[in-house]
Amino acid sequence: MLYLLIHSSVFTLWNNFGQTNEWKSLLDKVTSRNIPINGLIGTCPLEEHLVVARRLIEGKVEDIDDLFNQQEEHLKEIKRRFS
Repeated sequence: MLYLLIHSSVFTLWNNFGQTNEWKSLLDKVTSRNIPINGLIGTCPLEEHLVVARRLIEGKVEDIDDLFNQQEEHLKEIKRRFS
Protein backbone atom coordinates (compact mmCIF):
# COMPACT_ATOMS: atom_id res chain seq x y z
CA MET A 1 0.00 0.00 0.00
CA LEU A 2 2.72 2.48 0.98
CA TYR A 3 4.73 1.74 -2.14
CA LEU A 4 1.69 2.14 -4.37
CA LEU A 5 0.78 5.45 -2.77
CA ILE A 6 4.30 6.85 -3.09
CA HIS A 7 4.77 5.47 -6.60
CA SER A 8 1.45 6.82 -7.86
CA SER A 9 2.14 10.22 -6.25
CA VAL A 10 5.60 10.52 -7.79
CA PHE A 11 4.26 9.28 -11.14
CA THR A 12 1.51 11.93 -11.01
CA LEU A 13 4.04 14.66 -10.20
CA TRP A 14 6.29 13.44 -13.04
CA ASN A 15 3.34 13.49 -15.43
CA ASN A 16 2.10 16.92 -14.34
CA PHE A 17 5.46 18.68 -14.19
CA GLY A 18 6.75 18.01 -17.68
CA GLN A 19 8.31 14.58 -17.21
CA THR A 20 11.70 16.07 -16.37
CA ASN A 21 14.80 14.00 -15.70
CA GLU A 22 14.65 14.85 -11.97
CA TRP A 23 11.14 13.44 -11.62
CA LYS A 24 12.05 10.41 -13.75
CA SER A 25 15.08 9.78 -11.54
CA LEU A 26 12.90 9.97 -8.43
CA LEU A 27 10.35 7.67 -10.05
CA ASP A 28 13.10 5.16 -10.85
CA LYS A 29 14.34 5.31 -7.24
CA VAL A 30 10.84 4.70 -5.91
CA THR A 31 10.36 1.81 -8.32
CA SER A 32 13.69 0.23 -7.33
CA ARG A 33 12.60 0.20 -3.68
CA ASN A 34 9.52 -1.87 -4.42
CA ILE A 35 10.90 -5.18 -3.09
CA PRO A 36 12.25 -3.88 0.26
CA ILE A 37 9.08 -1.90 0.90
CA ASN A 38 6.85 -4.82 0.03
CA GLY A 39 8.81 -6.90 2.55
CA LEU A 40 7.99 -4.40 5.29
CA ILE A 41 4.29 -4.18 4.56
CA GLY A 42 3.41 -7.10 6.79
CA THR A 43 5.51 -5.88 9.73
CA CYS A 44 3.60 -2.68 10.59
CA PRO A 45 -0.03 -1.62 10.77
CA LEU A 46 -1.47 0.09 7.69
CA GLU A 47 -1.88 3.32 9.66
CA GLU A 48 1.89 3.56 10.13
CA HIS A 49 2.50 3.05 6.42
CA LEU A 50 0.03 5.80 5.61
CA VAL A 51 1.69 8.21 8.08
CA VAL A 52 5.10 7.60 6.48
CA ALA A 53 3.67 8.02 2.97
CA ARG A 54 1.90 11.24 3.95
CA ARG A 55 5.10 12.68 5.45
CA LEU A 56 7.11 11.83 2.33
CA ILE A 57 4.53 13.38 0.04
CA GLU A 58 4.16 16.47 2.23
CA GLY A 59 7.92 16.96 2.05
CA LYS A 60 7.90 16.83 -1.74
CA VAL A 61 4.92 19.20 -1.91
CA GLU A 62 6.72 21.62 0.41
CA ASP A 63 9.80 21.44 -1.83
CA ILE A 64 7.70 22.17 -4.90
CA ASP A 65 5.95 25.05 -3.14
CA ASP A 66 9.32 26.49 -2.11
CA LEU A 67 10.54 26.27 -5.71
CA PHE A 68 7.45 28.07 -7.00
CA ASN A 69 7.89 30.79 -4.35
CA GLN A 70 11.56 31.20 -5.27
CA GLN A 71 10.65 31.43 -8.94
CA GLU A 72 8.01 34.05 -8.19
CA GLU A 73 10.50 36.12 -6.19
CA HIS A 74 13.07 35.80 -8.96
CA LEU A 75 10.55 36.97 -11.57
CA LYS A 76 9.57 39.93 -9.37
CA GLU A 77 13.23 40.87 -9.08
CA ILE A 78 13.71 40.71 -12.85
CA LYS A 79 10.58 42.78 -13.41
CA ARG A 80 11.74 45.37 -10.87
CA ARG A 81 15.18 45.63 -12.47
CA PHE A 82 13.93 46.02 -16.01
CA SER A 83 10.77 48.06 -15.49
